[in-house]
Formats: sequence, structure tokens, C-alpha cells
Amino acid sequence: MRTILSYHIVDGKATSRDFLGKRLEAATMQGGSVLIDATKGVMIGNAKLIKADITADNGYIHVIDTVMMPK
Repeated sequence: MRTILSYHIVDGKATSRDFLGKRLEAATMQGGSVLIDATKGVMIGNAKLIKADITADNGYIHVIDTVMMPK
């Protein structure tokens, strides 16, 4: 369970404006990486971004439509 949860966390404070129009890989706290493709909408791995930039004490929350599974 910890592996799956930590796969959904990326270190840093990135807003949706930081990755719009880009395609990049982000290191996860689990130790793997996830592809962020914001060239046509926003996909994070195989998950679609449905709500972005929710302010939290330790950064931002970006809501996706599925649970991502680490490889």
C-alpha cells in the first residue's frame, strides 16, 4: 500500500502552469518516475487530470481519475 501511495507523490511545489504545453518525466517519492503529458489536455501516466492546483500546507494537490500502479 505504501508503494502505491508514494507513487502518487512528487517532491516540490508545481502548479499546472509549470507543465502546460510540455511533456516531461517526474520522479516519484516511490523511486520510480511518471510521464506528465500536457500537450493535449493533461495526462499523468495513464490518468487524466480532472482538477489542478488545490492548495495544501505542503504543496499542491492535483486530482486524477484513476489509481496509478508503479511498474
